[in-house]
Amino acid sequence: MSNINNNSNSKNKLSPDVEKLVATNKAKKYMDSVKHLNILLVISIVLFYIVPKIVFMTGISSKVAGFIVILILMLSAFVVFLMNFSYGLKFNFNILVPIVIAVLYVPSVIINYGGDKGMFSFVFIYLFMGICGLFTGNVLRRRQYNEKQPLGLNTALKMQRMREEKAKKDKVLKRKHTKKKHKKK
Repeated sequence: MSNINNNSNSKNKLSPDVEKLVATNKAKKYMDSVKHLNILLVISIVLFYIVPKIVFMTGISSKVAGFIVILILMLSAFVVFLMNFSYGLKFNFNILVPIVIAVLYVPSVIINYGGDKGMFSFVFIYLFMGICGLFTGNVLRRRQYNEKQPLGLNTALKMQRMREEKAKKDKVLKRKHTKKKHKKK
């Protein structure tokens, strides 16, 4: 029994060169994801902290200020969606990315908007938009790398039926072909 286990384990082991290559690729992918996350965090800081300060420093009138604030918040939600979409398109689904971006907005409410309770609702909007963007990017990434995997369940069932029908036709053709060979002999 121990020989069988040893043989099965030896077949599954990779050579040291391959193990180093796999470890290097994993480390490179991890470092790429960290770099991408750092870029997203810098964009979020600029979007949540610097842009509102610049807008409020211009001395806009109170009639226009409300519209500008809503415009900034809506554009920020769209940018959060795009940032998470780009992360999901390039890397695996990581729920921490939208959570970190949404939590990063909380001090901005206190600093820029005076702790207005209505502005705290945008934390959940940013979280929702981030999760949607991350999910959409991840689905498109999987679709891009695995073209055989259809998106919908109906399409998957249809593809399975088509494969089964093709297999039946192939069996029938094979039987006919073998019968012709037997008749010739």
